[in-house]
Amino acid sequence: MTHPRFVRKTAGGFKLTCAYSSRLTAVALVTLFWFPLPARALCSVVPRVCTEFFRSAAVLTGTVVSERDWSSDTDFIERTYYKLKVEGVYRGETHEFIEVYTENNSGRLKLEVGKGYLLFASAGVGGLLIGCGGNSAELKDASETMREIKRLLAGMQSAHGGDIGGLVRFSDAEPDKGVAGVEIVVKGNGHTYVARTNSDGRFHVHVPAGQYVAHVNSAKWTARTDDYSNDRAESIKVENGGCADVTFLASPNRPSTIGLSGGER
Repeated sequence: MTHPRFVRKTAGGFKLTCAYSSRLTAVALVTLFWFPLPARALCSVVPRVCTEFFRSAAVLTGTVVSERDWSSDTDFIERTYYKLKVEGVYRGETHEFIEVYTENNSGRLKLEVGKGYLLFASAGVGGLLIGCGGNSAELKDASETMREIKRLLAGMQSAHGGDIGGLVRFSDAEPDKGVAGVEIVVKGNGHTYVARTNSDGRFHVHVPAGQYVAHVNSAKWTARTDDYSNDRAESIKVENGGCADVTFLASPNRPSTIGLSGGER
Protein backbone atom coordinates (compact mmCIF):
# COMPACT_ATOMS: atom_id res chain seq x y z
CA MET A 1 0.00 0.00 0.00
CA THR A 2 1.40 3.42 -0.92
CA HIS A 3 0.58 6.84 0.45
CA PRO A 4 1.36 10.16 -1.25
CA ARG A 5 3.70 12.01 1.10
CA PHE A 6 4.48 15.69 1.19
CA VAL A 7 6.89 17.79 3.22
CA ARG A 8 5.69 21.01 4.84
CA LYS A 9 8.06 23.77 5.84
CA THR A 10 7.68 25.00 9.42
CA ALA A 11 9.48 27.52 11.58
CA GLY A 12 11.37 24.72 13.30
CA GLY A 13 12.28 22.79 10.15
CA PHE A 14 10.13 20.34 8.19
CA LYS A 15 7.05 18.28 8.98
CA LEU A 16 5.90 15.23 7.06
CA THR A 17 2.28 15.31 5.94
CA CYS A 18 0.19 12.85 3.93
CA ALA A 19 -2.12 13.46 0.98
CA TYR A 20 -4.63 10.83 -0.05
CA SER A 21 -5.41 11.05 -3.74
CA SER A 22 -8.01 9.75 -6.15
CA ARG A 23 -6.39 10.12 -9.58
CA LEU A 24 -5.20 13.70 -9.97
CA THR A 25 -6.79 15.52 -7.03
CA ALA A 26 -5.63 15.37 -3.40
CA VAL A 27 -8.75 15.22 -1.27
CA ALA A 28 -7.32 15.33 2.24
CA LEU A 29 -4.16 16.35 4.03
CA VAL A 30 -3.29 14.61 7.28
CA THR A 31 -0.56 15.85 9.59
CA LEU A 32 1.21 14.30 12.58
CA PHE A 33 -0.38 10.85 12.23
CA TRP A 34 -0.15 8.13 9.59
CA PHE A 35 -3.55 6.67 8.72
CA PRO A 36 -3.64 3.40 6.68
CA LEU A 37 -6.06 4.66 4.02
CA PRO A 38 -5.84 3.51 0.40
CA ALA A 39 -4.12 5.78 -2.09
CA ARG A 40 -2.78 5.65 -5.62
CA ALA A 41 0.45 7.16 -6.84
CA LEU A 42 0.01 9.65 -9.65
CA CYS A 43 1.90 7.51 -12.15
CA SER A 44 1.38 5.97 -15.55
CA VAL A 45 1.52 2.24 -16.15
CA VAL A 46 5.22 1.26 -16.24
CA PRO A 47 6.22 1.51 -19.92
CA ARG A 48 8.43 -0.82 -21.87
CA VAL A 49 12.02 0.37 -22.16
CA CYS A 50 11.60 0.82 -25.92
CA THR A 51 8.64 3.12 -25.24
CA GLU A 52 10.19 5.28 -22.53
CA PHE A 53 13.52 5.59 -24.34
CA PHE A 54 11.99 7.34 -27.37
CA ARG A 55 9.69 9.48 -25.18
CA SER A 56 12.62 10.80 -23.12
CA ALA A 57 14.49 14.04 -23.70
CA ALA A 58 17.55 12.46 -22.05
CA VAL A 59 18.62 8.97 -21.04
CA LEU A 60 21.82 8.87 -19.01
CA THR A 61 23.80 7.35 -16.18
CA GLY A 62 25.42 9.44 -13.48
CA THR A 63 26.24 9.89 -9.82
CA VAL A 64 24.35 12.36 -7.62
CA VAL A 65 26.68 15.00 -6.18
CA SER A 66 24.16 17.35 -4.52
CA GLU A 67 20.45 17.98 -3.95
CA ARG A 68 18.24 20.96 -3.12
CA ASP A 69 14.53 21.42 -2.41
CA TRP A 70 12.35 23.97 -4.19
CA SER A 71 8.93 25.47 -3.55
CA SER A 72 6.95 28.38 -4.99
CA ASP A 73 5.63 29.41 -1.57
CA THR A 74 6.36 28.85 2.12
CA ASP A 75 4.12 25.82 2.66
CA PHE A 76 5.24 22.83 0.63
CA ILE A 77 8.36 21.50 -1.02
CA GLU A 78 7.15 20.91 -4.57
CA ARG A 79 10.32 19.59 -6.20
CA THR A 80 13.73 18.24 -5.33
CA TYR A 81 16.58 19.06 -7.72
CA TYR A 82 19.60 16.78 -8.07
CA LYS A 83 22.94 17.59 -9.66
CA LEU A 84 24.65 14.59 -11.25
CA LYS A 85 28.10 13.95 -12.64
CA VAL A 86 27.29 12.35 -15.98
CA GLU A 87 28.97 9.02 -16.78
CA GLY A 88 27.11 7.90 -19.90
CA VAL A 89 24.65 9.48 -22.35
CA TYR A 90 22.36 7.29 -24.47
CA ARG A 91 19.89 9.94 -25.61
CA GLY A 92 20.06 13.73 -25.51
CA GLU A 93 22.90 16.22 -25.19
CA THR A 94 26.22 15.40 -23.53
CA HIS A 95 27.29 17.39 -20.46
CA GLU A 96 29.80 16.84 -17.69
CA PHE A 97 27.14 17.71 -15.10
CA ILE A 98 23.37 17.81 -15.39
CA GLU A 99 20.50 18.83 -13.11
CA VAL A 100 17.24 16.88 -12.92
CA TYR A 101 14.28 17.06 -10.58
CA THR A 102 11.53 14.92 -9.11
CA GLU A 103 8.09 16.09 -8.02
CA ASN A 104 6.96 15.59 -4.45
CA ASN A 105 4.60 12.61 -4.79
CA SER A 106 4.49 9.05 -3.52
CA GLY A 107 5.64 7.45 -6.76
CA ARG A 108 8.81 9.47 -7.19
CA LEU A 109 12.27 7.94 -7.32
CA LYS A 110 14.14 9.46 -4.40
CA LEU A 111 17.78 9.88 -5.36
CA GLU A 112 20.62 9.80 -2.83
CA VAL A 113 23.86 11.75 -2.93
CA GLY A 114 26.80 9.50 -3.74
CA LYS A 115 24.79 6.84 -5.56
CA GLY A 116 24.74 6.09 -9.28
CA TYR A 117 21.53 5.97 -11.35
CA LEU A 118 20.16 5.20 -14.77
CA LEU A 119 17.68 7.99 -15.52
CA PHE A 120 15.00 8.55 -18.16
CA ALA A 121 14.25 12.29 -18.12
CA SER A 122 11.43 14.16 -19.85
CA ALA A 123 11.05 17.88 -20.45
CA GLY A 124 9.21 19.26 -17.41
CA VAL A 125 8.16 22.73 -16.34
CA GLY A 126 11.18 22.97 -14.06
CA GLY A 127 13.76 21.39 -16.37
CA LEU A 128 14.51 17.70 -16.85
CA LEU A 129 11.92 15.69 -14.92
CA ILE A 130 12.37 12.17 -13.58
CA GLY A 131 8.76 11.04 -13.55
CA CYS A 132 7.26 8.33 -11.40
CA GLY A 133 6.41 4.85 -12.56
CA GLY A 134 9.15 4.59 -15.20
CA ASN A 135 12.32 2.59 -15.73
CA SER A 136 14.70 4.95 -13.91
CA ALA A 137 16.53 3.09 -11.16
CA GLU A 138 19.64 2.88 -9.08
CA LEU A 139 22.41 1.69 -11.37
CA LYS A 140 23.05 -1.51 -9.43
CA ASP A 141 19.44 -2.57 -10.13
CA ALA A 142 19.36 -1.53 -13.79
CA SER A 143 21.45 -4.19 -15.54
CA GLU A 144 18.59 -5.63 -17.61
CA THR A 145 17.37 -2.15 -18.60
CA MET A 146 20.89 -1.23 -19.65
CA ARG A 147 21.08 -4.33 -21.83
CA GLU A 148 17.76 -3.39 -23.45
CA ILE A 149 19.01 0.14 -24.17
CA LYS A 150 22.14 -1.23 -25.82
CA ARG A 151 20.02 -3.60 -27.95
CA LEU A 152 17.87 -0.64 -29.00
CA LEU A 153 20.87 1.46 -29.98
CA ALA A 154 22.47 -1.41 -31.87
CA GLY A 155 19.30 -2.12 -33.85
CA MET A 156 18.14 1.43 -34.61
CA GLN A 157 20.02 1.74 -37.90
CA SER A 158 18.58 -1.46 -39.35
CA ALA A 159 15.11 -1.34 -37.72
CA HIS A 160 12.08 -0.96 -39.93
CA GLY A 161 9.14 0.29 -37.94
CA GLY A 162 8.18 -0.42 -34.37
CA ASP A 163 5.53 -1.92 -32.12
CA ILE A 164 2.23 -0.59 -30.82
CA GLY A 165 1.13 -2.64 -27.85
CA GLY A 166 -0.91 -2.34 -24.74
CA LEU A 167 -3.77 -3.55 -22.60
CA VAL A 168 -7.57 -3.40 -22.65
CA ARG A 169 -8.63 -3.59 -19.04
CA PHE A 170 -12.05 -3.85 -17.43
CA SER A 171 -12.93 -0.63 -15.63
CA ASP A 172 -14.40 -2.34 -12.56
CA ALA A 173 -11.71 -5.03 -12.19
CA GLU A 174 -8.15 -5.01 -10.88
CA PRO A 175 -5.85 -2.67 -12.87
CA ASP A 176 -4.05 -5.55 -14.61
CA LYS A 177 -7.13 -7.65 -15.37
CA GLY A 178 -7.66 -7.57 -19.11
CA VAL A 179 -10.51 -8.16 -21.54
CA ALA A 180 -9.82 -11.03 -23.94
CA GLY A 181 -10.79 -11.27 -27.60
CA VAL A 182 -11.34 -7.56 -28.29
CA GLU A 183 -10.40 -6.12 -31.68
CA ILE A 184 -8.00 -3.16 -31.81
CA VAL A 185 -7.90 -1.09 -34.99
CA VAL A 186 -4.79 1.00 -35.72
CA LYS A 187 -4.77 3.55 -38.58
CA GLY A 188 -1.98 5.69 -40.01
CA ASN A 189 0.17 6.34 -43.07
CA GLY A 190 -2.78 5.39 -45.27
CA HIS A 191 -2.98 1.87 -43.83
CA THR A 192 -5.14 0.01 -41.33
CA TYR A 193 -3.85 -2.68 -38.97
CA VAL A 194 -5.94 -4.98 -36.79
CA ALA A 195 -4.95 -6.81 -33.61
CA ARG A 196 -6.94 -8.85 -31.10
CA THR A 197 -6.32 -9.01 -27.35
CA ASN A 198 -5.02 -12.28 -25.91
CA SER A 199 -6.29 -14.08 -22.81
CA ASP A 200 -4.65 -11.41 -20.61
CA GLY A 201 -6.20 -8.52 -22.53
CA ARG A 202 -2.90 -7.56 -24.16
CA PHE A 203 -2.25 -6.79 -27.82
CA HIS A 204 0.50 -5.67 -30.14
CA VAL A 205 0.94 -4.88 -33.82
CA HIS A 206 4.07 -4.08 -35.83
CA VAL A 207 3.80 -0.90 -37.93
CA PRO A 208 6.12 1.30 -40.02
CA ALA A 209 7.48 4.42 -38.32
CA GLY A 210 4.89 7.18 -38.30
CA GLN A 211 1.88 8.72 -36.60
CA TYR A 212 -1.15 6.57 -35.71
CA VAL A 213 -4.52 6.48 -33.99
CA ALA A 214 -6.08 3.41 -32.38
CA HIS A 215 -9.47 2.41 -31.05
CA VAL A 216 -11.33 -0.59 -29.68
CA ASN A 217 -13.76 -1.95 -32.27
CA SER A 218 -16.53 -3.72 -30.36
CA ALA A 219 -20.30 -3.70 -30.18
CA LYS A 220 -20.16 -4.98 -26.62
CA TRP A 221 -17.54 -2.70 -25.10
CA THR A 222 -17.14 1.06 -24.86
CA ALA A 223 -13.49 1.97 -24.39
CA ARG A 224 -11.40 5.09 -23.92
CA THR A 225 -7.74 5.76 -23.27
CA ASP A 226 -6.92 5.12 -19.62
CA ASP A 227 -5.81 8.23 -17.72
CA TYR A 228 -2.63 6.34 -16.78
CA SER A 229 -1.79 5.23 -20.32
CA ASN A 230 1.72 6.09 -21.50
CA ASP A 231 0.50 6.96 -24.99
CA ARG A 232 -2.81 8.48 -26.03
CA ALA A 233 -4.78 6.38 -28.51
CA GLU A 234 -5.62 9.46 -30.58
CA SER A 235 -1.95 10.39 -31.07
CA ILE A 236 0.59 7.58 -31.24
CA LYS A 237 4.09 8.19 -32.57
CA VAL A 238 6.28 5.24 -33.52
CA GLU A 239 9.95 5.54 -34.44
CA ASN A 240 12.14 2.90 -36.07
CA GLY A 241 13.08 0.45 -33.34
CA GLY A 242 10.67 2.06 -30.89
CA CYS A 243 7.42 1.17 -29.19
CA ALA A 244 4.21 2.74 -27.99
CA ASP A 245 2.12 1.56 -25.02
CA VAL A 246 -1.62 2.26 -24.95
CA THR A 247 -3.95 1.21 -22.14
CA PHE A 248 -7.69 1.24 -22.81
CA LEU A 249 -10.33 1.36 -20.09
CA ALA A 250 -13.37 -0.65 -21.16
CA SER A 251 -16.95 -0.75 -19.89
CA PRO A 252 -19.50 -3.36 -21.02
CA ASN A 253 -22.50 -2.16 -23.01
CA ARG A 254 -24.45 -5.30 -22.15
CA PRO A 255 -23.06 -6.79 -18.91
CA SER A 256 -25.18 -9.95 -19.11
CA THR A 257 -23.47 -11.08 -22.30
CA ILE A 258 -19.89 -10.25 -21.41
CA GLY A 259 -17.20 -12.44 -19.88
CA LEU A 260 -13.75 -11.32 -18.82
CA SER A 261 -11.81 -14.51 -19.52
CA GLY A 262 -13.73 -15.65 -22.58
CA GLY A 263 -13.75 -12.39 -24.51
CA GLU A 264 -16.79 -11.33 -26.52
CA ARG A 265 -19.63 -13.86 -26.72
